[in-house]
Amino acid sequence: MRKRALVCLCVLCMNTGFGCELLGNFDMPSLFKEGEIMIGGIFPVFNKDVSNIATFDGEPPPPVMFDLRAFRWAQMMIFAIEEINTDPALLPNISLGYRILNSCSSPTNTLRAALTLASSQNEKETASGCSPAVSAVIAEAGSSQSLAVAGIIGPFQVPVVSYFSTCACLSNRAKYPTFFRTIPSDYFQAKALAALVKHFGWEWIGAIQSDNDYGRNGVLAFKEEVKKFGICIAFVGTVLRTYPQEKILKVVEMIKQSTVKVILAFTPEGDFYPLMREIVKQNITGIQWIASEAWITAARPSTPEMYQAFGGALGFVVQKMNIPNLYPFLMNINPYRDPSEPFVKDFWETMVGCKPSSNVSDTGAAKICAGNETLMDHTQDVFFNVSQLRVTYNVYKAVYAIAHALHQLVFCRPVTHHLQRVNFRNQFGDDVFFDQNGNPPASYDVAFYVVLGYIGFLAVVCLVLAFLARKLPDNFNEAKFITFSMLIFCAVWITFIPAYVSSPGKFTVAVEIFAILSSAFGLLISIFAPKCYIIIIKPEKNTRKHAHQGIHLAPGLWHPSANNLIDSKVPPGCCSQKDVFLATTFFSRTQVRCLQYASENDPGITTLLRKCSRSLFLPYSVT
Repeated sequence: MRKRALVCLCVLCMNTGFGCELLGNFDMPSLFKEGEIMIGGIFPVFNKDVSNIATFDGEPPPPVMFDLRAFRWAQMMIFAIEEINTDPALLPNISLGYRILNSCSSPTNTLRAALTLASSQNEKETASGCSPAVSAVIAEAGSSQSLAVAGIIGPFQVPVVSYFSTCACLSNRAKYPTFFRTIPSDYFQAKALAALVKHFGWEWIGAIQSDNDYGRNGVLAFKEEVKKFGICIAFVGTVLRTYPQEKILKVVEMIKQSTVKVILAFTPEGDFYPLMREIVKQNITGIQWIASEAWITAARPSTPEMYQAFGGALGFVVQKMNIPNLYPFLMNINPYRDPSEPFVKDFWETMVGCKPSSNVSDTGAAKICAGNETLMDHTQDVFFNVSQLRVTYNVYKAVYAIAHALHQLVFCRPVTHHLQRVNFRNQFGDDVFFDQNGNPPASYDVAFYVVLGYIGFLAVVCLVLAFLARKLPDNFNEAKFITFSMLIFCAVWITFIPAYVSSPGKFTVAVEIFAILSSAFGLLISIFAPKCYIIIIKPEKNTRKHAHQGIHLAPGLWHPSANNLIDSKVPPGCCSQKDVFLATTFFSRTQVRCLQYASENDPGITTLLRKCSRSLFLPYSVT
């Protein structure tokens, strides 16, 4: 096996003018297109289906399941390469090709895929008789898988660019000198999560880690950060997608017996899902979950089944992007264009619900497609939603980073040398570059819908209170100012939602800043501008006497002598007898003059007003 691997790796030197010969291969199917420069890709298109457990009562369940999310990552790589091939400014007169393999989320299968890419021998014969070597590899989703790839082909100066591996261990330049990534390191995420826990004042929490490099290193970094804030970790449970049910149940019991109400889960979605199912099955609720970036935006935790236990989870998500041109590309996927193309038939069967096969014996129990099915009936599926691409956008940036490095390849120096110096701004306004450890600049999106819902709640409460206080005297009535400011506030934040969702890249930050500043200035101007006008322009109104021109008769304060007041005694322009003494009424200046007139003609009313003024500390007193 060792000799075979060395032979495969030696083929990397085939472009030096010598011929190449492949002694064997792993027979791994791949998406392939020949080009003058080849880029390899490794994606977990298939995963082990942990939801199906053999019961020996019938046919065994399929060992793997098709991952639509990972298939879209692979399609994005193809999309980006084809986009670059049509760009006259980037790598002109040079065609990029690709070879994309499946890892099954397994380090072992990832190693096979890496060796297959190293051999670079396609199962189809090419004009030259030997496919060109890959100049770079885009891999992988899991940190353990990326460690395998970087370790096996890194020494041959073939750069590896990951789109979803976040383990801080991969930043070790001594061990992995050719590793790069377009997603921030967990070094930054651990600091952010620790600051989040401190912000909410949680001092006693639990932790769940996946039994791999991602989970162990992530929780270790998190523990080191929370120690600085005096936060204690009650327990650390370990999960993995291939764990037997007994190990999962032990973690469930650990959670049930603990008193913690806040738990961090630093694990990929696939490794966390068996525990999630058991928590829902045993109806364990009342826990505030903190999620790592690997599962905070995954689809399964937000399903109605899982939402009762995991709804409201907090975490940081990677940067999102809207790439409209990807939509027609995805809609153009068709299994009949090239029946031998791998993965596409599985995609069609998963999405459309039938198997596109002309050979009935190949379909098994699956429904056979009639041939007239299209993807137009499935446009609402999340697979076709290109407005909030996160990991998919990382794949896009990885392809373009490699292309820009190749574009700078003027002298005979390794691609890694130029990839380290890549620094460009893409069409979405994002700056793409790597630091000395191969990491991109750290950038996370916070789930602002919690903060936005809270702001909306406060705005509604403020608006209701302003409405209830609309009958206060003019000098004490802020209702119209508050109402107007709340209308501005609500208008800004309602328009913020579609603007934020559709804004690309770093412009989302600009939208947030604009919304915050415009709503704040709307509040300040609407409420304080009239007061500044009085202070600066009308200082004569800025007096205690002016402010206290008003009176209020409380409910139930009625005097029999009020019945003696007749409308004829009320001066012209004043209120009627009924209006003057109407309970719970706030009186204007005209109404106060009516009371003054009435009190001068009836000593009983004067006594009543003095009594009200003393008992309720009314701003207007009768002498």
